[in-house]
Amino acid sequence: MRIIDLSATISHGMTVYPGDPGVNLELKDSFPEDVCQVTMLHFGSHTATHVDAPRHFLPEGTVLNAVPLDAFVGPAIAFRVRLDETTEDGHPIITLSKEQMDRIEIQDRVIFSTGWEEHTATEQYFQKYPVFSEDLLAFLASKSPRLIGADLPTLASVSDPFLMHRLLFHKQTVFAEGLVGLAPLCEKRFFFSAAPLKLEGGDGSPVRAYAVLDED
Repeated sequence: MRIIDLSATISHGMTVYPGDPGVNLELKDSFPEDVCQVTMLHFGSHTATHVDAPRHFLPEGTVLNAVPLDAFVGPAIAFRVRLDETTEDGHPIITLSKEQMDRIEIQDRVIFSTGWEEHTATEQYFQKYPVFSEDLLAFLASKSPRLIGADLPTLASVSDPFLMHRLLFHKQTVFAEGLVGLAPLCEKRFFFSAAPLKLEGGDGSPVRAYAVLDED
């Protein structure tokens, strides 16, 4: 068994999605003055590696603490995507081969590796990131996946930066964004976990995402 960490580190002052709250990790109790260390955490619910619940974009959408835990945890499949074309404003376009698409099952958990994780925690990470082709988005919607994840700051399609969220949230799909370390998982099935904090009324949560590969 091999456990692969798929999470970016949350660090004080790190670069976040434009407009999101900044990250402040403040020691409230610390050695040697105090008997223990306690840190106050201040950051947005979509910081670093995180999940999105339907409430993130839908006023009537399911809140985080009401999403079944098995949406975030269970068998998954990962693909290394193709980025053969770009949009007019320079975003690489994500596509899959027919062979890859044929492996996706109804209500699967599907993870996309684009290579964009190399820009994690930089300003470039939030600029000109890959987006999903309209054909791929329509195909994914037809499969009603439990979860879609990627090494991207957000999941967007060519025509509209918010369409993918709204369309799939209506199908009760959840998103895992900001994943890292996906290379060993590509073209494989594995156990995946991105269980969020149980935040009442929540729209999302940072997570410690990981995968488990069965290896001899």
